Amino acid sequence: MTTTYKKLAIILVFLLSLSSCDSLLDLDAENNFSLDDLSTTENIERALSGAYYGLGGFSDGFSGGELYGGDFILISELISKRSDVAWLVSSGGADHEAFFNHNIVRTNPIVEANWVRGYEVINLINNVLANLDNVTDPTTRNRINGEALAIRAAIYFEMVRLWAPQYSPANISEPALPIITEPVASISEVQNPSKATVGQIYTQVENDLTNASTLLESFGKNGVNISYFACQAFLARVSIQKNDFASALTHANNIIDANEFT
Repeated sequence: MTTTYKKLAIILVFLLSLSSCDSLLDLDAENNFSLDDLSTTENIERALSGAYYGLGGFSDGFSGGELYGGDFILISELISKRSDVAWLVSSGGADHEAFFNHNIVRTNPIVEANWVRGYEVINLINNVLANLDNVTDPTTRNRINGEALAIRAAIYFEMVRLWAPQYSPANISEPALPIITEPVASISEVQNPSKATVGQIYTQVENDLTNASTLLESFGKNGVNISYFACQAFLARVSIQKNDFASALTHANNIIDANEFT
């Protein structure tokens, strides 16, 4: 993972391109991001939509992985050697076969692509969060804030689950991933980040999801966007990953007892 990790500092300066094919945050001639585009509620909403787009994932080689569009799910299935996905080993090539055979090298392009996409989305989210004061309506601000925190938490959770030691009392102090919560808006701001521990990543994830739950609770199902209930479901997953089944039950019951779903 070292090669991918060292490239992270460079990767962070590239942000998502939205579906219009126009980058919301472009580099100018002096290699600075123009953040003027995040001065209005409309453009902050567009940036959030871009984060959803990246979270959904799309495959374009080295430039980025599929995340929830496939890789976050598929890689887990391959690593667990599920028989119903074994056919992908022969059709997906050597890079997918490496997961199936538990022989994942640091230069695996699928791993690298997912790190690229993951930290692209995290940086876009950090820019949204840094510009929330430009959202004049407090209700809208709370919704955007909650959704952004939930997206960042989801990515960190999936990445620590896949690319770090599993959560356990023996592993919580082991190095895992860089935690980056400040936006990168200029090439000059890029630094080589240090790795946070497994325990620190889980704390970040839980704090983001807890705050997101509070911010989104009044929005109910929140249309097609991330909701309070989605945050509670994620918190249940995080708790299960930590073998904290009592907390997982509490979060699950928060969903069930709301009687919002058949």
